[in-house]
Amino acid sequence: NTAAFALWNYGTDESLLSGELGLRAEHALLTGDGIDLNSRVDVNPRATVHVTPWRDLGEISKVTFTAGAGLFSAIPFDAVMVSEDVIINDKLKMDRVLFGVLGSEIEMKNNWKFSVEGYYKHYLNRLYVINDMRNPLDVTAEAVMDGKGYTAGFDLMAQKSIGEKWNGYLTYSFIYAKYKNPRKAEYPDQ
Repeated sequence: NTAAFALWNYGTDESLLSGELGLRAEHALLTGDGIDLNSRVDVNPRATVHVTPWRDLGEISKVTFTAGAGLFSAIPFDAVMVSEDVIINDKLKMDRVLFGVLGSEIEMKNNWKFSVEGYYKHYLNRLYVINDMRNPLDVTAEAVMDGKGYTAGFDLMAQKSIGEKWNGYLTYSFIYAKYKNPRKAEYPDQ
């Protein structure tokens, strides 16, 4: 897996508005075990904006709101299980996701930080494998890259810094995912 990333940061830690604009290119190459799969290069733009409307409110150092969106590509985990026995009808594509994120962070003067972040990911394409087990002596597998789906969730975090070298945090994540394989089953229980 090879990637190149360009990033432009704007604003400062003291600005009302800050954030980043980025562009990432991803490429994957799988070789070995009789296979040679070369993906196309995916180019993924991203943007994030941070708004900090309140600072120095008694015990609160600052309150920041964050919004971001972009595209994300990754080599599918199932791709590492592809072998020469798996039929691949399409050129290898990485899983590609359109995502959005909204969040808020409260930074306290006593070095506590609390954050909540919600996100939504819409899968534009996703790899899945179709097995045909009608003949136990000739089981076939086909890798298909037209899967759809979405993931939604949120993360909660409480963090405490103690000096420059120590900090600890407690997080909770909730994730809901639903995937669809558009191919119709060829036989019951497939």
